[in-house]
Amino acid sequence: MTSPLVTKPFIGFGGINSPNSANRALQEGTIDWTQTFWKNPQYGAVLMVTQFSYLTRAPWFVATGAPKNAHLGMGYLSIRYVLP
Repeated sequence: MTSPLVTKPFIGFGGINSPNSANRALQEGTIDWTQTFWKNPQYGAVLMVTQFSYLTRAPWFVATGAPKNAHLGMGYLSIRYVLP
């Protein structure tokens, strides 16, 4: 007598049908630049801070028709008054 083939579900992180939020690879590169517009030892300083970041991610499991990776560019600009 032959026994029927029993298939067990895959259990674990990043397996088949795991969520897209399970990241296999996540990388970020950042560059920033700070410019001092005005500075006085008695009154403080006025600065402009700019920053750019590039982010890429790849999930462990990719469903049919879903993108295999994602990319994002982020920019940040800040004007600061620094107290003396």
